[in-house]
Amino acid sequence: MEAMLPTYPTHYGYWMGPFNFVLNVYHPDVVKTILSKSSPKGPGYKRIVYPLLGDGLVVSSGEKWKRHRRLLTPIFHFNILQQHCQVFNSNCQPVIDWCEEVAISGKAADVSIMLSEASYRNMMECMMSQVPDVGTGEDYNELVRQATEKMLRRWFNPFYHSEFIYKLTKDGKRFYKIIEMINDKVGEIIRERRAVLNSQESDSVETTKVDDKATEESFAFRKRKGQYVDFLDVLIQTKDQDGIGLTDEDVVDEVKTFFSAGQDTVSNGLSWFMYLISKHPEFQQRCREEINDAIGSRPDVKISDMSNLPYLTQCIKESLRLMPVVHLIARQLDEDITISHRFNGYKEIKLQKGQIITVNIFAMHRHREIWKNPLKYDPERFTPENSAERSSYAFVLFSAGPRNCIGQHFAMHQMRVIIAQILRRFEVYRNADTPEPKPIVGLSL
Repeated sequence: MEAMLPTYPTHYGYWMGPFNFVLNVYHPDVVKTILSKSSPKGPGYKRIVYPLLGDGLVVSSGEKWKRHRRLLTPIFHFNILQQHCQVFNSNCQPVIDWCEEVAISGKAADVSIMLSEASYRNMMECMMSQVPDVGTGEDYNELVRQATEKMLRRWFNPFYHSEFIYKLTKDGKRFYKIIEMINDKVGEIIRERRAVLNSQESDSVETTKVDDKATEESFAFRKRKGQYVDFLDVLIQTKDQDGIGLTDEDVVDEVKTFFSAGQDTVSNGLSWFMYLISKHPEFQQRCREEINDAIGSRPDVKISDMSNLPYLTQCIKESLRLMPVVHLIARQLDEDITISHRFNGYKEIKLQKGQIITVNIFAMHRHREIWKNPLKYDPERFTPENSAERSSYAFVLFSAGPRNCIGQHFAMHQMRVIIAQILRRFEVYRNADTPEPKPIVGLSL
C-alpha cells in the first residue's frame, strides 16, 4: 500500500474473480461519501455470513434494518450500560487472579486467553444473563468460533460459494450442524425468558423504567426480580410506534449478531492494547496514574469514571488505530453516487448502483497523508485538539455514518473497565524472547 499511495492516494479498483469489480477506498474524502449512506453490506455477507447471523443488524438492509436499528437503541442506554459495568468488574476477577499467579511465578504468560474468556463472560451475561461454562467443547463461544472458522474457509474457496455444492461437502454439513446447535441453544433461552417475562406472578418479575433525556422518551421493561435488564429483556419487549415487536426469529438473529460482532472484537482489541502498551512503559505509567486518581481505593470502576480517563481512552484509540480489530468493511451501493477528493481537485467520479466498495480501515489508519509518522505509537494524536483537526472519517474503528456500530459505547466501556482493573494492580511487560505478533486474516462479524 505504501508504494501505491503516490499513484492511488485515495482508492484503486481490482477484480475479484471474473465478475466482481471492487473499489478499495482508504482516504476520508472518499470514505465519508461511502459511509454516510446506509448502503447494505457487500454480497459476501448475504452468501457467507447469513446462515449464522440471519437478518440481524450486520446483514439486514433497507426498511428492516432501519426498523431494527430503532428498536434496538434502548439496549445501549446509559442506565442499562451502568448496570453492565458491574458485570465487567465482576468478570475481571479471574483475570486479576491469573495475573497474580503469573506475577508470583515470575514466568511469562499469554494474557490474551484470559482476556478472551473475560469478554466472553461479559457478552453472555450482559446479553442473556447466562454464566458460561468456559472451555467446554459445546459452549456457545466454541460453536461460534467453529462456525466462523468454516465461514472464512468458505470465503476463500470460490467453489464453496455455491450453496448447493457447499451443503454436499463435509465442511458444509458440519457447518450447518453447528448453526442448528447455535439456533437451538439461543431459541431455548428466548422461550424460557418469554415465559418468565409474561408471568403474572408478582414475586418473579418487576417493571423498571428507563428515561432517555436526549430524546425525551421513556422505556418501561419487565425484568426478572432482583436482576439487571439484559439485552434479551429489551429484544423481547421492544416495540415500534404501531406496538409491534420482534418475532422469535428476529430475536435469535440479533442475539447471534450481538455476540458474534462484540465478543471477538473486544478480546482482540484488549490483546493488542496490552501488547502495544507493554512496549511503552511511559504511556502505561501515565495511564496507571490517571486510573488511580480517578478511582482511588474503590474496588470497582463505575461508568461515571469513564469521563475521567481521557488519556487511557487516547491510548486505546491509538492501539486500535495501529491494529484495528476490523480491517475491512464492504458495502454494495444501492444508488448511483459521486465521489471526489483533494488529490484531483475534487473532480467528481461517478459510481453506479451495485458497485462493491471495500473500506480499507487498516490502510486508512496508517495513511501518511492523514497521520504524521503513521507507524509510531502516539496517544497524543487523540487529544481533543488534534482530533478536531482531522476528518471524523479518518478514524473509523466502529465504522461511521448511519450503519456505525450500535454497540461502540458498550465495547469501549468494557475495555476501559478491564484495562483499568489490570493496570491499577500490575505492570505489563513484553518478554524479550517473545516473537513479534503478526495480525492474521480472520472474519470479524
